[in-house]
Amino acid sequence: MNIVKRILKANRRRDPERLAMRYVFRRSGPFPFLRGTCHLFYGRLASSGWAACAAACDAGQFQRPAGE
Repeated sequence: MNIVKRILKANRRRDPERLAMRYVFRRSGPFPFLRGTCHLFYGRLASSGWAACAAACDAGQFQRPAGE
């Protein structure tokens, strides 16, 4: 499936105003883009035979401790 279509499909039920803000945020750099499209990565990971790894890898957001 086309990547753009997959992103649009994943966001089709969102509030249009907030979705527009989300897309602006995604375009602000590579990390916001990757964070906002992680569903694409995990979807491919699950279909590639690494599904068991997905549960271990998806430990949430890793944050640096304050002051670093």
